Amino acid sequence: MRDLVDWKHAHEKGKAHREKKAAEERAAKISAAVAAASASTGHVEVMSLLGTLPQPTVAKLMQIQAALDAEEQAVTFDILQRLDQGTLAELLVALDASPIEDGAKVLRQLIVHEYERQSASTGSTAGAASSETKSGTGNGAA
Repeated sequence: MRDLVDWKHAHEKGKAHREKKAAEERAAKISAAVAAASASTGHVEVMSLLGTLPQPTVAKLMQIQAALDAEEQAVTFDILQRLDQGTLAELLVALDASPIEDGAKVLRQLIVHEYERQSASTGSTAGAASSETKSGTGNGAA
Protein backbone atom coordinates (compact mmCIF):
# COMPACT_ATOMS: atom_id res chain seq x y z
CA MET A 1 0.00 0.00 0.00
CA ARG A 2 2.88 2.33 0.79
CA ASP A 3 4.13 1.97 -2.80
CA LEU A 4 0.86 3.39 -4.14
CA VAL A 5 1.04 6.46 -1.93
CA ASP A 6 4.78 7.08 -1.78
CA TRP A 7 6.10 7.25 -5.36
CA LYS A 8 9.64 7.95 -4.20
CA HIS A 9 9.66 4.80 -2.07
CA ALA A 10 8.23 2.78 -4.96
CA HIS A 11 10.89 4.15 -7.32
CA GLU A 12 13.72 3.35 -4.87
CA LYS A 13 12.32 -0.13 -4.25
CA GLY A 14 12.11 -0.78 -8.00
CA LYS A 15 15.62 0.56 -8.56
CA ALA A 16 17.05 -1.69 -5.84
CA HIS A 17 15.27 -4.68 -7.38
CA ARG A 18 16.61 -3.87 -10.87
CA GLU A 19 20.16 -3.44 -9.51
CA LYS A 20 19.96 -6.75 -7.66
CA LYS A 21 18.63 -8.49 -10.77
CA ALA A 22 21.39 -6.96 -12.93
CA ALA A 23 24.07 -8.09 -10.44
CA GLU A 24 22.65 -11.62 -10.47
CA GLU A 25 22.66 -11.65 -14.29
CA ARG A 26 26.28 -10.40 -14.41
CA ALA A 27 27.30 -13.06 -11.89
CA ALA A 28 25.68 -15.75 -14.02
CA LYS A 29 27.42 -14.43 -17.16
CA ILE A 30 30.78 -14.35 -15.37
CA SER A 31 30.36 -17.92 -14.13
CA ALA A 32 29.37 -19.07 -17.62
CA ALA A 33 32.37 -17.29 -19.16
CA VAL A 34 34.74 -18.94 -16.66
CA ALA A 35 33.21 -22.34 -17.41
CA ALA A 36 33.51 -21.76 -21.16
CA ALA A 37 37.14 -20.61 -20.85
CA SER A 38 38.04 -23.82 -19.03
CA ALA A 39 35.80 -26.28 -20.89
CA SER A 40 38.43 -27.81 -23.15
CA THR A 41 41.32 -28.15 -20.70
CA GLY A 42 39.80 -27.78 -17.25
CA HIS A 43 42.37 -25.01 -16.74
CA VAL A 44 41.18 -21.41 -17.07
CA GLU A 45 43.03 -19.39 -19.68
CA VAL A 46 42.75 -15.84 -18.35
CA MET A 47 43.41 -14.18 -21.72
CA SER A 48 40.66 -16.26 -23.38
CA LEU A 49 38.39 -15.52 -20.44
CA LEU A 50 38.75 -11.77 -20.96
CA GLY A 51 37.30 -12.21 -24.44
CA THR A 52 34.17 -13.92 -23.11
CA LEU A 53 33.39 -11.82 -20.02
CA PRO A 54 30.76 -9.07 -20.21
CA GLN A 55 32.37 -5.85 -21.48
CA PRO A 56 31.61 -3.81 -18.32
CA THR A 57 33.30 -6.52 -16.24
CA VAL A 58 36.40 -6.48 -18.46
CA ALA A 59 36.57 -2.68 -18.19
CA LYS A 60 36.29 -2.89 -14.40
CA LEU A 61 39.02 -5.54 -14.22
CA MET A 62 41.32 -3.42 -16.37
CA GLN A 63 40.73 -0.43 -14.06
CA ILE A 64 41.52 -2.57 -11.03
CA GLN A 65 44.68 -3.93 -12.71
CA ALA A 66 45.74 -0.37 -13.55
CA ALA A 67 45.57 0.47 -9.82
CA LEU A 68 48.32 -2.14 -9.22
CA ASP A 69 52.01 -1.68 -9.97
CA ALA A 70 53.68 -3.74 -12.71
CA GLU A 71 54.99 -6.45 -10.37
CA GLU A 72 51.60 -6.82 -8.66
CA GLN A 73 49.95 -7.11 -12.08
CA ALA A 74 52.29 -9.93 -13.13
CA VAL A 75 51.88 -11.83 -9.86
CA THR A 76 48.09 -11.38 -9.95
CA PHE A 77 47.93 -12.74 -13.50
CA ASP A 78 49.96 -15.78 -12.44
CA ILE A 79 47.71 -16.41 -9.43
CA LEU A 80 44.53 -16.04 -11.49
CA GLN A 81 45.85 -18.61 -13.96
CA ARG A 82 46.18 -21.16 -11.13
CA LEU A 83 42.81 -20.64 -9.43
CA ASP A 84 40.19 -23.32 -9.86
CA GLN A 85 37.10 -22.50 -11.87
CA GLY A 86 34.76 -21.92 -8.91
CA THR A 87 37.18 -19.75 -6.95
CA LEU A 88 37.98 -17.65 -10.01
CA ALA A 89 34.30 -17.11 -10.78
CA GLU A 90 33.63 -16.03 -7.17
CA LEU A 91 36.60 -13.67 -7.22
CA LEU A 92 35.57 -12.08 -10.52
CA VAL A 93 31.98 -11.60 -9.32
CA ALA A 94 33.28 -9.93 -6.14
CA LEU A 95 35.68 -7.70 -8.10
CA ASP A 96 32.93 -6.75 -10.54
CA ALA A 97 30.69 -5.64 -7.67
CA SER A 98 33.36 -3.74 -5.74
CA PRO A 99 34.75 -0.22 -6.13
CA ILE A 100 38.10 -0.10 -7.96
CA GLU A 101 40.22 0.62 -4.88
CA ASP A 102 38.54 -2.19 -2.94
CA GLY A 103 39.17 -4.56 -5.84
CA ALA A 104 42.84 -3.59 -5.88
CA LYS A 105 43.03 -4.24 -2.11
CA VAL A 106 41.50 -7.69 -2.60
CA LEU A 107 44.10 -8.53 -5.26
CA ARG A 108 46.90 -7.27 -3.04
CA GLN A 109 45.60 -9.45 -0.20
CA LEU A 110 45.52 -12.38 -2.61
CA ILE A 111 49.18 -11.73 -3.47
CA VAL A 112 50.13 -11.63 0.23
CA HIS A 113 48.19 -14.82 0.90
CA GLU A 114 49.88 -16.59 -2.01
CA TYR A 115 53.32 -15.38 -0.88
CA GLU A 116 52.65 -16.63 2.67
CA ARG A 117 51.41 -19.97 1.33
CA GLN A 118 54.52 -20.40 -0.80
CA SER A 119 56.79 -19.38 2.07
CA ALA A 120 55.13 -21.86 4.40
CA SER A 121 55.42 -24.59 1.78
CA THR A 122 59.08 -23.81 1.14
CA GLY A 123 59.75 -23.54 4.87
CA SER A 124 58.16 -26.89 5.67
CA THR A 125 60.10 -28.57 2.84
CA ALA A 126 63.35 -27.01 4.03
CA GLY A 127 62.52 -27.92 7.62
CA ALA A 128 61.87 -31.55 6.68
CA ALA A 129 65.14 -31.75 4.75
CA SER A 130 67.00 -30.18 7.69
CA SER A 131 65.53 -32.65 10.20
CA GLU A 132 66.36 -35.58 7.90
CA THR A 133 69.97 -34.42 7.71
CA LYS A 134 70.17 -33.95 11.48
CA SER A 135 68.70 -37.41 12.14
CA GLY A 136 71.03 -39.07 9.67
CA THR A 137 68.26 -40.13 7.28
CA GLY A 138 68.92 -37.51 4.61
CA ASN A 139 71.60 -37.34 1.94
CA GLY A 140 73.93 -35.53 4.33
CA ALA A 141 74.47 -38.73 6.39
CA ALA A 142 76.45 -40.56 3.72
